[in-house]
Amino acid sequence: MAPVSGGVRTTVRDSGTTPPVPRPPDLADGTGGFGWSIVQRLAHRLEVLPRPDGKEIRAVLPW
Repeated sequence: MAPVSGGVRTTVRDSGTTPPVPRPPDLADGTGGFGWSIVQRLAHRLEVLPRPDGKEIRAVLPW
């Protein structure tokens, strides 16, 4: 995490090569489907960058 103008930038990486996609929330078990939708709504700026070992997601969130 790093402070930037108007917010804070966070970066995450994973080994998956497919871009993130929203999915219906699992309301019965609460096991997922919430995170990507929340990040998309909160982020001022959002980037998904391919990497040789997967992908990197950068988001600027309001401070």
